[in-house]
Amino acid sequence: MATSDLLNERHITNARVYIEGDEIDFVSLSLEQSFSEHHSFRVVMDYDTLKQDFMKNPLEQMKLIGQFLDIDLMQGDDSGNAYEFRGVIRDVYHEGQEGKHGYLILEGLSPTILLERGKRLDIFCNMNLGQVFDQVTDNIINKKDRLPCVNKPHYTGQVNFLMQYKESDWEFLRRLSAISGETLLYTGMDLVFGEYKDWSPVEVTYDKEITSFQFGTRLLANNFTRYQYLAEQDDTITQDAPATIDNANEYVNTAADSSKELTEKRPVRTPSSLPIGDIGSLNELVAREKSVTASETVYVRGTAKTCAPRIGRQLTINMPANMGGASDLGTYRIVKVKHTIDQNHRYKCEFEAVPAALKTVPAPEVCLPVADSIRATVISNEDPQGQGRIRVDFPFAQDRVSDVWLRVMTPNAGSSDVVQKNRGLVFVPEKGDQVMVGFEFGDPNQPYVMGSMFHGKNAEGGKEDNHIKSIITRQGHTIEFDDAEDTLGITIKDKNGNFVHIDTKGNNIEITALETMTLNAKNINMYARENISGYAGENINMHADRNMGYIAGEDCQTSANNIYTQAISDSMHTAKKYDVIADKARIDSTQENLELASNKEVDVQSAKKVRLF
Repeated sequence: MATSDLLNERHITNARVYIEGDEIDFVSLSLEQSFSEHHSFRVVMDYDTLKQDFMKNPLEQMKLIGQFLDIDLMQGDDSGNAYEFRGVIRDVYHEGQEGKHGYLILEGLSPTILLERGKRLDIFCNMNLGQVFDQVTDNIINKKDRLPCVNKPHYTGQVNFLMQYKESDWEFLRRLSAISGETLLYTGMDLVFGEYKDWSPVEVTYDKEITSFQFGTRLLANNFTRYQYLAEQDDTITQDAPATIDNANEYVNTAADSSKELTEKRPVRTPSSLPIGDIGSLNELVAREKSVTASETVYVRGTAKTCAPRIGRQLTINMPANMGGASDLGTYRIVKVKHTIDQNHRYKCEFEAVPAALKTVPAPEVCLPVADSIRATVISNEDPQGQGRIRVDFPFAQDRVSDVWLRVMTPNAGSSDVVQKNRGLVFVPEKGDQVMVGFEFGDPNQPYVMGSMFHGKNAEGGKEDNHIKSIITRQGHTIEFDDAEDTLGITIKDKNGNFVHIDTKGNNIEITALETMTLNAKNINMYARENISGYAGENINMHADRNMGYIAGEDCQTSANNIYTQAISDSMHTAKKYDVIADKARIDSTQENLELASNKEVDVQSAKKVRLF
């Protein structure tokens, strides 16, 4: 235990330190804390006090790594109002100075360090922020004892898709806090995300408990517009930052008025960092974002003789009575604090605070990740909305798949006055296909499908000299472009063998149908510079509802075993010379007279006799 002899007994700040429940003596200590950050501590122990020989058994002392260390800070003997901090010993080292026995030094961090489990990729789909927090903090051994959590975010709406991108669990939670405006705080015993039960303000006075202070304001741009594009409805929702700030005091309002001119001529309009689906949610997030930024504009920094400034707690700072014209500063929330007890047993507290009435604190300073494209596998293309979207399985998502339907990028897509849907190039990837997922603005929370990729088991390439370009569907429907000089051409075919082939090299076109080929048109014209040939294995039938004409420049030949010609009304044959030659010939008029007429003579000949009746 260390005490300060310079203060009245009731103001002495004491500290007790425990390792796994056993109290230890120390020479000095420091405890540094901040919102959304790992808290750090340093405890120095003297070998003389430990009654141990310096460096006698360093291996045994190194076993302290990973054990819990508790610090209780209190005023005098007021243990009932002690501030309790629990941390994890991370570094143990020995320090010798000037030939003395030396010191054993313990350094460590808050149990939030247990969330530094390596940088990873993961996805969270169709969850609220509380569910995301639960999953991220899950699987900590003895979580209830080692890192108790208070999980109650203000925003309770569902978030479509979140990706943890090459971040530790702690880094991801810090980013989630930054983009949602939710509080992320280790109180000393609990990890808080969102709302928590507040503490009553503690009153302190300058030149009494507070030894020095700075009261200041910052000029920060805080007028902006956020928007969110909703692809399912093809609608963009937009929300301006509110004109006023809820629960703002006069200092915050003055700073806000001063900042307006920063963006008056050049407004800020950017997409929402948290993917949401309705205007109410956007309005809530925008209002909180403005309040979070406002909390940075007014601040108090100071030093104190007591441990009343505690992380997350409220401090009401008054001016002394002998400064009659000075205004009390008001109530502020501690966002940073450093407690120190030096080797002379003197205590010092350094702190920074923001207006408590805002109910928000400055957002963590995080470097937003810029996501690269990621390979994935299609698990479904049966979009319930019929919009051609797909669901994918990311290779890093070990215990869950994406429930989110991703839009697929295509070279041309849209609609027109004539075509309401699917105007453009429609190629939805098949189940099992490998695709590449990209991210709009590089934001890991805004994925889309860039396109598909072949791999070693399904790729064949463009053959020799890359002469084949093709489109092939799941059932084998194919359009193939052949750029080889010997086989230059275009082929359209199906799996059964029906095809259309354009022989570019030979200037021929071949069409093959295994069953029936049907041509339908208002008019059909066929032109050939040389020949037109037709063949049928059985019958050729031609029919015209009105007229049918055949014209040959020279000969017209008709050949068959039997030829039948029938005219419903008249039949006329006109020629310079007309011969009818047959083994047996007969001209028969079944209803009327038979007339033979000639402008000259009628010559009736027979090798034998001529019978006229």
